[in-house]
Amino acid sequence: MDSWNGAFAIGIIRRPHGLKGALKVFSFSGETKHFAGLREVELRRDSARLRYAVTSVEIHNDTPVLFLDGVSDPDIAQTLRGYELWVPRELAAPLKEGEYYVRDLVGLNVVVGRDPIGTVVAVVDGSQAPLLEISREGRKGTLLVPFMDPFVGVPQEQSRTVEILEPWILDTE
Repeated sequence: MDSWNGAFAIGIIRRPHGLKGALKVFSFSGETKHFAGLREVELRRDSARLRYAVTSVEIHNDTPVLFLDGVSDPDIAQTLRGYELWVPRELAAPLKEGEYYVRDLVGLNVVVGRDPIGTVVAVVDGSQAPLLEISREGRKGTLLVPFMDPFVGVPQEQSRTVEILEPWILDTE
């Protein structure tokens, strides 16, 4: 299996750094340690896909700075602004307990007890917690539910489900 299937976006190129073609990267997770292990990245923007060998990674003030093979001056680096950095899943930021990758939550079947009620279609930033956007079976529109205890249980990877623990939160009428 190609490890690039199921790749993760881990950051976006912000701007060139210095005179040797280095690239400052914004880390989507806020973590930077996983950048040190990168040997290859795929840069993506729109339909463009560019693979580069990573020759070196430095961390400056909690900002990853990447050196890519073939990117040797600021003019070349400038053309890569706005590209997202994609890596195989195993090279993405490691998860802490209780953390989930958004892509693993989207598509989960939502249940109350054993009864299916819908599907997670997106995860939206909320002020206190992420919000699961749920498309409900047989209903128009979506519903936002806080992804936190006591409203939602722990996602079950095997069954691809997440349980609503407080069904009253689904009442919209």
